[in-house]
Amino acid sequence: MEQGGKRRIETLYTILGIKKNATGDELKQAFRRMALQWHPDHCKEPDAGERFIEIKNAYDALSEPTKRARYDIGLELQAKQERQLRAQEKQEIRNLLSADTQYRAPLRCGLVMVEGVEKLGRLEVSKIFAWEDWKNEQGQTLVTSWEKDAKAPNEMWV
Repeated sequence: MEQGGKRRIETLYTILGIKKNATGDELKQAFRRMALQWHPDHCKEPDAGERFIEIKNAYDALSEPTKRARYDIGLELQAKQERQLRAQEKQEIRNLLSADTQYRAPLRCGLVMVEGVEKLGRLEVSKIFAWEDWKNEQGQTLVTSWEKDAKAPNEMWV
């Protein structure tokens, strides 16, 4: 489930709708509430029976202190592995971007009419009014690219 750009993993805590630091009484209340809501005799949803069993299993695991402690350690290990994987993926992306064979997209050339403010020697554009490609007699557009370590840009008419 996506929420705010983050993937939400269903855990035994989310099945019961409680926080990880919930007390025994809060756990029991949540179980009773969810069991009543999803009991197949009261709920007419097609998957009510399956959901009720999930709720019962979640309560059974979290109500026993040793099982709950082992489950919490497993959640922490999973979170740590996911953080390490994300860090590794970010590093791989950084390595690709800094590689000697770095791809640089070609740029269309043209005249732009903009509104903006000059900050630190650069124009910060707030509004673009018009764009006109630079075209040759054949109607081709000028495109430039600048290869890594090149002394001058490459120009192509496409």
